[in-house]
Amino acid sequence: MIREIDQELYKACTKEPADLNYIEDLLKAGADPMGRIIDGYKDKNFLYPALVYEFVGAGDDSPKDFYDMTALFLRYGMDIEKPETDYENPDSYNPLWPFGFYSGENTLKILNLLLEHGLSSEAAGQAWGHAIFDYFDVWGELEDDFCYEMFYYTIKMIMLIASYPHVLNADKQLQDLIWFSQNTYDVKNFRNWNGYDFDVDTGKCSRGFPEVYRSIVTIKEKTSGLPVWKMGLGISPNEANE
Repeated sequence: MIREIDQELYKACTKEPADLNYIEDLLKAGADPMGRIIDGYKDKNFLYPALVYEFVGAGDDSPKDFYDMTALFLRYGMDIEKPETDYENPDSYNPLWPFGFYSGENTLKILNLLLEHGLSSEAAGQAWGHAIFDYFDVWGELEDDFCYEMFYYTIKMIMLIASYPHVLNADKQLQDLIWFSQNTYDVKNFRNWNGYDFDVDTGKCSRGFPEVYRSIVTIKEKTSGLPVWKMGLGISPNEANE
């Protein structure tokens, strides 16, 4: 069902600059951050997924107050894991999906906020899984400094997600991806995602050019310069050591 108050909330959120006081008034009046706002176009059918599609897709050009909007939505009970229409339905759109495309500082802050509010391993897997699928099979070439920068943001996103035990302990694929059993550093430290540098070794890449697939990442603390974590993307520790 499409409600006028939910459409008004969407308009308020997309207005520049957003009036956070008015947004909160609408939430107090019963607006639903996950409410249906239009029919017939799955990326924009529901309010918060539509905002994620629009704002997260803008990367670091996204409105900084989208973080504040998300915080308000969560305060007033938003649960992105209980959509009106199941995400398996072609009429629906999982709001975590775009996080796999566009990693940036503002995106990481919003993802961290969702994780702090109990985002499940299944939902978080939509973000990191989408990113890794694309890097492995679609556009994972490390051609220049820009490609490396985007890759570093993805590593920050993956390690941020892994820093939450309720997610990591429930996701064997994530454990395998980051070589969890091979490392001893406290993974919770990666919530400070800007405290690290990254070295990427592409010597094991098998298709004749530097790429994410089969690259080996060493994460170093900025403060000490010491390596604290090592992981391979699409390559096992045994293969990496051959």
